Amino acid sequence: MKTKLFVVLLILGLFILFGCEEQTTKPDTTPPTVQITSPMNNSTISGIVDIDINASDNKGIAKVEIYIDGVLSGETTSAPWGFIWDTEQEDNDDYTLQAKAYDTSDNVGISNLVNVTVENVFVLTFNNPLFTDIEITVSGYGTQTAEPEGSAVFNFYSNPGTITYHAETSGQTTSGSQVGLLIEWDYAINVSGQSSYTLNLNINSDYFFIYVQNNSDHDFYPFYVNYGSYYETMDNIIISNTGITYRIGYYRAFTNTEVRAYLQDMPTWYYYWIQGTHFSLPFTNNQSVVLYAYSSRNNIAEDNQVHMASDKKTGKVIPGVISKQNSNSDGICAYGEAKE
Repeated sequence: MKTKLFVVLLILGLFILFGCEEQTTKPDTTPPTVQITSPMNNSTISGIVDIDINASDNKGIAKVEIYIDGVLSGETTSAPWGFIWDTEQEDNDDYTLQAKAYDTSDNVGISNLVNVTVENVFVLTFNNPLFTDIEITVSGYGTQTAEPEGSAVFNFYSNPGTITYHAETSGQTTSGSQVGLLIEWDYAINVSGQSSYTLNLNINSDYFFIYVQNNSDHDFYPFYVNYGSYYETMDNIIISNTGITYRIGYYRAFTNTEVRAYLQDMPTWYYYWIQGTHFSLPFTNNQSVVLYAYSSRNNIAEDNQVHMASDKKTGKVIPGVISKQNSNSDGICAYGEAKE
């Protein structure tokens, strides 16, 4: 009986001894493992960048932090562990990335250092919706030419903040002399915080562009627009009777604009076109008109004949738009252009 009691007590003591040891909880001192997997070390980055992180722990991850140049820049408490970095808000320079992962016991794991170089290019685009080449100068970044329906693109090493530019266009002779009015743009624009910017170089409905197709028996010289008004322009150009459509130039647009093309061999005679009668302007941005001359047409007159509208508009010269200096030499039109 005593032997049986001794055995029972022994078994009970061993149970109590080992049972208590198993119920004792060891503290968690194991830090999480964490690694930045993207971007790669020593890589060059730009634009919107994904920072991808692998983090794991035997007890679970509570949060992950990202540090850029040692400064806490973001944290997340849910997988997938990663961040989005808009490098366009940064200067083009070298940066270091490092991640920290925290487990549920506040143990901290620290990742490898990742070195990156930010190189963002700012793109400035000028679109030409007009009828002649536009020469564009961006202060400090040179000059480019945008052809009709084409573009000029300027690339910047970084966002310049404010851009100052000058652009101009006009009709031209084959020797490069101005025909009609000079159209100019002078602006400063703030592009801060943007990766690109696009400008359309429009002209408003106060102006229009003229093409001429001369199918008559005469060459034209000289050429008048807004004849008899304050805004009258005269171009000493020859428009040959070749039936080719010539680009002439830009002019002020009025509801009663009159265009005259004098006959070179009959200087007191001229063809004329009046807005609303011989052509119709839509009075919209970037408008143009083709003026046709045929021997059979009745829009030909001599200087002593009155046919013009009487309500010619007058006013002050528009700032930034100047009339062509009259040329002293004569010439012949080439295809698509006028010549002095």
